[in-house]
Amino acid sequence: MSKIQWEYNLVERPFCEQLQTMGWSWIEGDVDVAELTERENFREVLLKGRLAEALRRINLRDGQPWLDEARITKSIRDLSPPTVHRVMEVNQAATELLLKGTVVDGLPDWDNCRPQPIRYIDFEHPEKNDFLVVNQFKVELTSGRGHVIPDAVLFINGIPIVVAEFKSPGIENPMHEAINQLLRYSNQRRELFPTLYTDNEGVEKLFHTNQLLIASNFFEARAATIGAPPEAYLEWSDTSPVPMSTVAEELGIISANDDLEEAKGELLAVGPEQTERVGTPLFFRHTEQRPEALRSAHGAGLQSQQILTAGMLRPVHLLDLIRNFTVFQQVDGKTRKVVARYQQFRAIQKATIRLQEGRTRSQGAERDERGGIIWHTQGSGKSLSMVFLVRKMRTLERLKRYKIVTVTDRTDLEGQLRETARLSGEAVRPTDKDRSTRESSTALTQRILSETTPDIVFAMLQKYQDVDRQAKNDEKIAMTIVRKEKKPGKDEPVVEKEVTFEESIRFEEFPVLNESDEILVLVDEAHRSHTRSLHRNLRRALPNAAIIGFTGTPILSKEKTETREIFGDFIDKYLLQDAELDGATVPILYEGRTADGLVKDAPSLDQLFEDMFRTYSEEELAVIKAKYGTAGDILEAPLLIEQKAKDMLRHYVGVVLPEGYKAQVVATSRRAAIVYREKLLAARDELVRDLEGIPAATLALPDHEIELLDPQPRFLVRAHALLPLIRGLDVAVVISGNHNDPESWWDWSNKEKQDEYTKRFKRKLAAERTEKTDPLAMMVVNNMLLTGFDAAPTKPTRGCLIGAASSTQA
Repeated sequence: MSKIQWEYNLVERPFCEQLQTMGWSWIEGDVDVAELTERENFREVLLKGRLAEALRRINLRDGQPWLDEARITKSIRDLSPPTVHRVMEVNQAATELLLKGTVVDGLPDWDNCRPQPIRYIDFEHPEKNDFLVVNQFKVELTSGRGHVIPDAVLFINGIPIVVAEFKSPGIENPMHEAINQLLRYSNQRRELFPTLYTDNEGVEKLFHTNQLLIASNFFEARAATIGAPPEAYLEWSDTSPVPMSTVAEELGIISANDDLEEAKGELLAVGPEQTERVGTPLFFRHTEQRPEALRSAHGAGLQSQQILTAGMLRPVHLLDLIRNFTVFQQVDGKTRKVVARYQQFRAIQKATIRLQEGRTRSQGAERDERGGIIWHTQGSGKSLSMVFLVRKMRTLERLKRYKIVTVTDRTDLEGQLRETARLSGEAVRPTDKDRSTRESSTALTQRILSETTPDIVFAMLQKYQDVDRQAKNDEKIAMTIVRKEKKPGKDEPVVEKEVTFEESIRFEEFPVLNESDEILVLVDEAHRSHTRSLHRNLRRALPNAAIIGFTGTPILSKEKTETREIFGDFIDKYLLQDAELDGATVPILYEGRTADGLVKDAPSLDQLFEDMFRTYSEEELAVIKAKYGTAGDILEAPLLIEQKAKDMLRHYVGVVLPEGYKAQVVATSRRAAIVYREKLLAARDELVRDLEGIPAATLALPDHEIELLDPQPRFLVRAHALLPLIRGLDVAVVISGNHNDPESWWDWSNKEKQDEYTKRFKRKLAAERTEKTDPLAMMVVNNMLLTGFDAAPTKPTRGCLIGAASSTQA
């Protein structure tokens, strides 16, 4: 059997047949006669007859078709205008047309002859749309010189929505070949790899309305959006909300073992070399090492292509992905299209079901049953999940009138929420008009929350407290704390204790602002102690609201109890090991290190304190501890930071720098972050002097003799090759600021400068600073630019090793 036959029989035909089981029609493509694929010629990509029929069917007046040929022609022309714009720009405009429709002239006797909206797709009634797959869909190049033949194109109402490319699993690097072909067809290789490809190629017009690109060899199938680089093509590992068992029944799969053995036998017939390429990394992977969804899939006898097809291309799922789970983002000045990953799609489906079916207090529930926790690991897109949830709610009749309050410290989320609001015709509060009232932050927020309008309220954490007091982050405020003695009935003396702004949140209470049960509060990083404290205040302010917490961090035993008491049960979990096995995040390695002067454990510090001040009374000891014995004072000590910075710098040069990577340092406070920069640069200069002082004879030693040197000389000799790069290594600080900061801190807290540091940090590491390279090697932060875990930096990690391993710690 030839490779083409293998590709058709093992990959292409099963794909089309599975689509048929889910309600798609299938037309066998023809590369000689265009009319057999419902076109006048091979230059056309729209199936205009199907599109015209759908426009008449789904755009009715009093239940009857009313569009004439002129209006239909205008609607089709709007969807495929002649253009010289880049494919991404055209795709973004076309996607908005698919979501919102176009406008045509009205009728003289109807609605005062006002222009009427025309929909291309009926998202509200999926059954009214036409779903068609055409395999071997030939399209001629615009130049007329040559053509392309995608293996499958999926149409909704005659509009090309999905393009799929298949490869036989027996060829070398089948996924690479399939993805590369999709990039060629869509003319994206020149954009992604300008040094390798310079010519126009492919047929961009086929991708103007495209929503998904799929590459598959049956045993591995990946999907992405237009413009995505090869590494962004990822597997879809769940069929949710349809159970795996249901999909297996649709496909007639009875036994997973029988299915595996049959496929294995077929592959063995291809040849040992080809079987080795397919089987080891893709097919016979140990299922116990894979995410729960994939273990269930293999238990049902499903393979990657079958899972992706059932999970993404089931008509209802595909319409949902287009409408609610696709966004455009600006990244480094370029537009990027993003579609949800399977865990996001699954979690939002579960969340909306719970919001609709869970009981409220007014319905007799002891506590609101509509909320819960979405635990998705760092880097899995929690911010976008919140955006997807909001978009989904705005399309559901029972949820569209909810006031949605998002509580986060992520400024990038606000832009996505504003775009979501624009698509649904609403605004994100507070608006510029809201801010023009000159109310204090607290008063403004409370007024917006008290209103009954179904708006989207974006609330940065500090906005819930009156920032006019200018007390935030590590700025100190005095509070009086009464602490209890061990003996019942007696109090310790009142002491003055300095606490941070975030710690002060738990001592404030909000009034009741809005008792409606049509309110949803979304809380980012729900595991954090200050988030939970703020959350209790929101519960008082909005007593009948449903609340969903998002976290990306392993929740420790004590925190788990507290978090579940506040938010409710878990809605969905996507853990670190799932993300690693999916290839969505890289494995994280943790190496514990110590520096001279560091007291290794709090009990040791307490014992030392007791010994030194044993002649003092209990009352005096309490005052001394509160005033002088804070962790911040110890962790900000310049000599301690100097030792740690020296160790960090040399470890970085010896282990990380040779691979071309950069580093992030997380400090205990803003002041410590600035001291870290000073000490890191001093450690760099000291290292440069040591490197410049290495005798020439030592540098000339052969490798086997270098290996015999003591560790420190061996390190220096190895690092000497990087001396030109080490000389120019730069360190930046990114911290929040307030008006009481020293003037010298402004460079590190100014927003424009922070954006510039971030851009520089993302460039490739090199000795010279250019548009694409930069010597900025380290970024020192306190709370900003972190990815989720909020463990206190520089603390003993006993009991939270998983969290520490998934964070940067200084």
